[in-house]
Amino acid sequence: MSLRPNLSEVKYSGYGVASSTDLVAPASGLQLMIWYAQATNNSGASCDVGLMQKNGIANSYLYFGQIDASEDPDFVDKTSELTSGTAVDIFTGTNDDGFMVQYAHRYGFIGINVSTSNTGGSFSYEYWNGSSFTALSTISVPDYSSTGWGGVVFDPPIDWVSGDDAGGFTNLFTIKVTSTTGPAGAVAIDDLFVGRWLSYKRNVVDNGSLSIEFDQDKPLILEFGESIVPYFSTISSSNTATVAYTNV
Repeated sequence: MSLRPNLSEVKYSGYGVASSTDLVAPASGLQLMIWYAQATNNSGASCDVGLMQKNGIANSYLYFGQIDASEDPDFVDKTSELTSGTAVDIFTGTNDDGFMVQYAHRYGFIGINVSTSNTGGSFSYEYWNGSSFTALSTISVPDYSSTGWGGVVFDPPIDWVSGDDAGGFTNLFTIKVTSTTGPAGAVAIDDLFVGRWLSYKRNVVDNGSLSIEFDQDKPLILEFGESIVPYFSTISSSNTATVAYTNV
């Protein structure tokens, strides 16, 4: 990595979560220029590793809502409730209920913080291909029977386009999650974010790293509400992550 003036570096020597902790994020009214980021797998075995640009629910281009099969249209916007920290049901125990996430850009990660869990249920993950919702091939999905952070991990489909037919915003990229069989009771979340992959690699060997360096003339610019977050499919307090940045 080449040296740049006023460069700051943050290193987490023990990144003991999968994906929910920001490495760096700009304060309100400020920006950060990101020059370099690295995530290192020290879990003791191979695991998937990624680096993402995180966009929180307070981001003006991110929307969230319930899918209520008894309503017409199905989509019930709950963005403001979730932004304020109010817990919102994503499953009710009724078949075909669920939730929908919409964002201005393609993304490959949906982070949810489950505040009320429940056992059972089977779930369908879909994206909009321009004419209908179709099955999304996922790498990993949350455990709705446990509270805490979990993620829907996937490669953004090639034919994924903006739009939906469930009553949401037709100019945004949509992922819909519904319960084909409802869980034993309601499942609720109190926070959500999406992640746009900067880099992702499967089966990184133990002590192996994934890194990305941005061109000196074109760094990654983070706005307020955005951050850099690593992803590890195997959680370990020995995993590490580093980011180099400049305040703007």
